[in-house]
Amino acid sequence: MKLLTLELTTQTYEKLMRCHEKYTEDRKNTAETYANNGNFDMAKKLSQSFSVEEMVSLIITKYLDEKYK
Repeated sequence: MKLLTLELTTQTYEKLMRCHEKYTEDRKNTAETYANNGNFDMAKKLSQSFSVEEMVSLIITKYLDEKYK
């Protein structure tokens, strides 16, 4: 198993933060729509948020999956 080392520049980190904020806001808006339509189970699932670390992990995993198919 290889260890992957990543070095984030300030610019990259700021981009990831903006993506995370937009993603979180989009999930919140979608959850509100589900709640307004009476689908409270789905609204609850969508209202659970990811941490920045979880979001970065998801992005890296997706990138590696695409790169090493």
